[in-house]
Amino acid sequence: MGDRLTECLSGSESIDERVKALVAVEQMLEPLCTFMVRNGIGHREANDIMKGAFLKAVKRDEFSVNGREPNVSRTAVLTGLSRKEISKRRRTQSVDDGKHRVSTPMSLPARLLAAWAHDAKFQSSDGTPASLGFPDGDPSFAQLLGTVGADLPPTALVSELVRCGSVVWDGSARLRMVRQSYRPLPSDDYHCVRYGECVRDLQNTVLANMESADNKVKLFERRAWTERLPSGSLEHFYKLVEDLAETLLVDADAWLAAADPKVEEGEDSSALESENVRAGFGVYVFRD
Repeated sequence: MGDRLTECLSGSESIDERVKALVAVEQMLEPLCTFMVRNGIGHREANDIMKGAFLKAVKRDEFSVNGREPNVSRTAVLTGLSRKEISKRRRTQSVDDGKHRVSTPMSLPARLLAAWAHDAKFQSSDGTPASLGFPDGDPSFAQLLGTVGADLPPTALVSELVRCGSVVWDGSARLRMVRQSYRPLPSDDYHCVRYGECVRDLQNTVLANMESADNKVKLFERRAWTERLPSGSLEHFYKLVEDLAETLLVDADAWLAAADPKVEEGEDSSALESENVRAGFGVYVFRD
C-alpha cells in the first residue's frame, strides 16, 4: 500500500505536464475540426480516423522495444484502444500491405444522402433518387430520416442540405436531390491534400525537435511575432514577408534541383530511390 501511495504521489507531479499537453492538443484540433466541418466530416468519422492514426503513431521508433513495434497488449496500454479493436484493424490493414484504408462511418447528412440514393424505397422507377414529400408524402423525408436513425429535427437537416447545395425544393412541398455528396463549404481535392501535407510537415518538424536533445540535429523552425501589431500594418507586413521569403524559397528550390540525382536513360533508378529522403523548406504567415 505504501508503494502504491508513493507511486500516486510521484505521478501527480506530471499532472501539470499532461494538462499542458491536452491544451496543446485542443489548440491543434480547433483548425483541424474547422477543416473537417467544412468538408462534411463529423465526429464519428473523425473518431474512426483517429483510431487508425493512433495505431500508426505507435509504430514510431520511440515506442519500439528492442527494435520491434509494440505488440497488441502494449499498443492497448499506449493508445487506450481495446485489444480486439487493435487486432481487427491490424488484420484489415495488412490485407494490402498496410495500404488498405478501413472504411469510416459516414456523417449523418452523408448517410442520409446515401440512403436516399441507394434504398429502393426512395428511388423512382428509373432507379434515380425520387423527390420526397416534406413534411408528409409517400415517400417522405420523415421516412428517410427513420432509416438512418436520425435524432435531429427534420427542418434543421433540410435547411443544411439545401444550404450546401445537395438538395433543392421541387415544387411547393417536395425535395429533390441534386448532389449526393455533402460538403458544407466549397473546397477541392488539391487544397484538401495540400492542407494535410502542410500540417503534417510542420507538426513532424516540431515533434522531431522535441524528441532530440542534440541541437546539431534539430530541424530549423523559428517564428517572429508580436501581440500588438496595429491592424493597419498588416498589409505592409504581408508584403515584407512575401518579398523576403520569395527570394529565400527560390534559392532553396535551386539548391534542391541541383542536388536531385540525375538518372540517365536506361539506368536503374531503384538504388538511388532507396537512398533518397523527402526534405524541404516552408514559410508561412499566421495571424489570429
